[in-house]
Amino acid sequence: MTAPTCLLIGNFDGVHCGHQALIAQALSVAREEGYTTTVLTFDPHPTHVLAPERAAPLLLTTERKRALLHQYGVDHVVIQPFDIAFSQKSPRAFVQEVITPLNARHIFVGSDFCFGYQRAGTIETLRELGTEFAYVVHAAKLFTLENLPVSSSRVRQALATGDLEQAERLLGRSSAS
Repeated sequence: MTAPTCLLIGNFDGVHCGHQALIAQALSVAREEGYTTTVLTFDPHPTHVLAPERAAPLLLTTERKRALLHQYGVDHVVIQPFDIAFSQKSPRAFVQEVITPLNARHIFVGSDFCFGYQRAGTIETLRELGTEFAYVVHAAKLFTLENLPVSSSRVRQALATGDLEQAERLLGRSSAS
């Protein structure tokens, strides 16, 4: 069995300052508990599989995302292949087959996190399953900058309009890095 971990789940496209705040929270708990940190992310991005006509271009390659996550202190990055078959897992199957083998003791997700077939699993579902599978869920509050939510979509919008200064504020780093 792997060591107990603080597991962060999400797409982490851009690894923007909202993601960085969630990572910092997980790192703090991991230090207190003596656990490692693991990010579970997906490739390709689920939208590219489930609704390719709506899929936005990605901000980062998978390898660049992995490098940035490590740069921000994450110990392990698990890239879950995402396809139609995977998308059809129930929330319970997702927890049993994906989360449990990672030995998660604390799970960190964004405020809009959904999982499982047709996004049936909510943060509350994840919490309910946590009582059975022995983990605690930490749902991040919406991270804002200049009173607006920080998101990969806002980073893309800033880049599309040539507002590199805004993109860099949202990313928390130079857009070239």
